[in-house]
Amino acid sequence: MSNPGAASTVTTNVEAVMTPVNTNPSGGNSTPQGTNDRRLLAVWRNVNLAAVGGAGAAGTDFATTVINSASWYAEEMLAANGQVSGAAAAVTTASIGIHTVKAGAAVTIVTDATLASLTAAAAIQTYAIASTAAQTAQTLYLHLTASLANATCDVFLYGMDLS
Repeated sequence: MSNPGAASTVTTNVEAVMTPVNTNPSGGNSTPQGTNDRRLLAVWRNVNLAAVGGAGAAGTDFATTVINSASWYAEEMLAANGQVSGAAAAVTTASIGIHTVKAGAAVTIVTDATLASLTAAAAIQTYAIASTAAQTAQTLYLHLTASLANATCDVFLYGMDLS
């Protein structure tokens, strides 16, 4: 690749990408990337915390696909980057959860709970996992049950790839 010159800029990657499952052709003891490792399973960026139709089954759902795993189980959910009107702020009154079907039905991966610890720009909130059973769902739904006007956040689901 040719030199782009001194006046080039670098943009930080803001997308979760699919990583191919690698095999270890050398037969060494290192664990191949992507096989049975703890990793990012799903991500929701810039979730609109104001988009709620009501509590419970009437709430808003944001769908995303599981990243490159046919069988998995969740270990941890993180919420971060709380913003109100585009500036870092507390989003503590909003409430979210993760489910395998819309409207908070079917298997609950993370029980609906408030973002109580998401109080500032550097704040990160972790959630307990409701179901650690092996899952094969390929679409997950972030379920919003309580809203906050003009607010957004990012949500990350980590776990083990069993495929």
